[in-house]
Amino acid sequence: MESTWVERDLPVLNVLVQQLDDAAGASFPELRDVTEETGLEISEITKAALALESAGYIDLRGTSALQGLGM
Repeated sequence: MESTWVERDLPVLNVLVQQLDDAAGASFPELRDVTEETGLEISEITKAALALESAGYIDLRGTSALQGLGM
């Protein structure tokens, strides 16, 4: 199985952290907003977010990040 950490998950995590820092933690970034900065498709952003949550890096509970994506 190909590792997705370097090419997908880490860039998404970096953008999420930067956007959270920029918003001073006031809101969780929408995954659609992450596509612009990473160049990844929304489906890959969604997979990365779920992988990051599964690994304990982020917590999507209580966010609207996955709303509108069928999640």
